[in-house]
Amino acid sequence: MRSPSQIFDFTPSGLRLGRWRGTTYAIGWSYLGLGAVLFVAAWWLKVWPGNQDLPWLALVVWLAIGFVGGLQESAHAVTAWLLGGKSRLMMIAGHGGAGQYRIFGGPRQAIVAAAGPASSCLLALLVAGILMFRGEASLWQMLDPLRPPELVGRLNLVSIGKVVAWIAITLSVVQMLPLWRCDGRTLLDGLVATFRPHYTPSARAHAAAVVIGWIAFAMVGLSLGVAMFEDRQGVPRWPVLAAVGLVLWMSGQKVDPRIRVIDAKHQPIGWLGARRIRQAHHREIREASDIAQLDAILDRMTQHGADSLSHADRAVLKRASLALKRHSNKS
Repeated sequence: MRSPSQIFDFTPSGLRLGRWRGTTYAIGWSYLGLGAVLFVAAWWLKVWPGNQDLPWLALVVWLAIGFVGGLQESAHAVTAWLLGGKSRLMMIAGHGGAGQYRIFGGPRQAIVAAAGPASSCLLALLVAGILMFRGEASLWQMLDPLRPPELVGRLNLVSIGKVVAWIAITLSVVQMLPLWRCDGRTLLDGLVATFRPHYTPSARAHAAAVVIGWIAFAMVGLSLGVAMFEDRQGVPRWPVLAAVGLVLWMSGQKVDPRIRVIDAKHQPIGWLGARRIRQAHHREIREASDIAQLDAILDRMTQHGADSLSHADRAVLKRASLALKRHSNKS
């Protein structure tokens, strides 16, 4: 484990498209490989009756995954920029966005990590809501990540909308899982750093592994419950839940290379940080002015009593008391 002051880049394998303003743009080999598998399977199955438009459906699925992944990466980049960070790599992978951003650990890291899945979840709700108001299907039928939408007839705009909504919500769920190289893992690390700021990077990784282990145990237990009470018709869901639990347990034993710990001296402050610095500076100036007046006010109160103090003197005493309490709480 490297020290917090060491900043290094990790670029997953993929096809580089270029670099602009310090950000590398790439398409992951997993996304390209997924496209090849989809097209080969669609071409092989299209000979069956009713599957003539299956290659077009494979193209829609592949492009939808790329669009949702690009949306997640854009949300990461914009949120990191607002919080004073920088997107170093924007890459589309088979499971959505898989880029890398430079941001200070803790709450900012958690917010940036959550921005990607949140953006694709909003997209799914928007598309599914439009189709629901048109009477095409219920919201749950389109947003159940464990069951793909049922497509009847030829491929049309309604079918494409269902596919986009289902892929968007599925990639949101996948990215929120604390899997290796997923946003959920980065989010979990940021939450641990927020509530346990004194932890070292190795201690944070150990704490995250413990949490992931409990989540994996819960997923396996949930799969057993689903296996007992699930409707026997259709494709069973419990194997998917059990597989996710197993993958989570295996993923918890690895250190995620997407997580970057940046020392505070390397942290760009951003406009929110600049505002906080200005507020702290004005507060220090006011406290210094109050301290300069405090001796004269106390002498006047000692000689002539508290009734001799003006409203301005009382305001200075109140601010000085609050500043003293604030400094004592920090110590």
